[in-house]
Amino acid sequence: MFPHAAQTITCAMLFVLTFINVMGVRLGANVATLLTSIKFLALAAIVVLPLLVGGTHSENFATTPAPESFLHAIAPVLAAVLWTFDGWADVGAIAGEVEKPQRNLPKIYIRGTLAVTALYLAVNVSFMLLVPLTEMRTQDTIAPLAFERLLGPAAGLVVAAVIVLSTAGATHASIMTGARVTYQQARDGLLFSPLGRVSRHDTPGVSLWVQLALSCLAVIFFKYFAALTNGYVFTIWIYYGMAAFALFVFRWKHPDAPRAFRVPWYPFIPIVFILAALGMTILTIAGDFAPGSTDRFASIRFLGIMALGVPAYFIWEWLKRRVRM
Repeated sequence: MFPHAAQTITCAMLFVLTFINVMGVRLGANVATLLTSIKFLALAAIVVLPLLVGGTHSENFATTPAPESFLHAIAPVLAAVLWTFDGWADVGAIAGEVEKPQRNLPKIYIRGTLAVTALYLAVNVSFMLLVPLTEMRTQDTIAPLAFERLLGPAAGLVVAAVIVLSTAGATHASIMTGARVTYQQARDGLLFSPLGRVSRHDTPGVSLWVQLALSCLAVIFFKYFAALTNGYVFTIWIYYGMAAFALFVFRWKHPDAPRAFRVPWYPFIPIVFILAALGMTILTIAGDFAPGSTDRFASIRFLGIMALGVPAYFIWEWLKRRVRM
């Protein structure tokens, strides 16, 4: 749960990172580069140090009886993994600031995803060499325990600090990209026009500050960190699935439109992606109603919030027509 102190610290951190993004694109990019470099070096150390220092146990890879059925466990496990990987799509939000996006964006997506996947697998192998699966199940975070066991108590504190910096880096990237989506929606007439204003620092200042306010409200309202992350992963994969489906709609409605990027193995890849998003949605809802669930209506509530977007859209269109009149 977010106690009051944690809520205050979280919102203060969001304020500082938002302020950095408001003050300039170059400043925001430099901070992102610094935090990402620290994270990369820390993860590289997590991979390499166990091999250099020793104290690893290959027998930890032996299979053990699962505490839950596969279908019951897969949704929350995938939610956690997809939360880790979610930054793969954020670069699309700043495509307008990428040089030669038609050529460079596909390379960024593919190389970035492959690099993160390889690093993620290597880090998990490192953790498993140090901590048995049975013990992992009892821990909230694995990295501090693993390195405290490897190098002593001080190492655990250092790794905990690195986790904080890593969280700050991920949050900073989300702030940078999320506000630009809101900014562009306003520029396209889909949101209130002040959200499309550029500050004197050439940044979407209004969108950034409104995003901060909504983020802090979410922290205060949902209280539990898991409720925020699980709800986010649940809804974002519905939107990802709809975005992939929109590819078929656009190709059907605009068959002669120029293609900035050709989808490899179309339509196989988009269909597999849509099925994966649909499967995640079904498994998450089924998991909420499984025996032992602490909140049977968590996903239903988020579906309700999403459904509010339908009447909101028609009200918005009606208001726009009234203004034009």
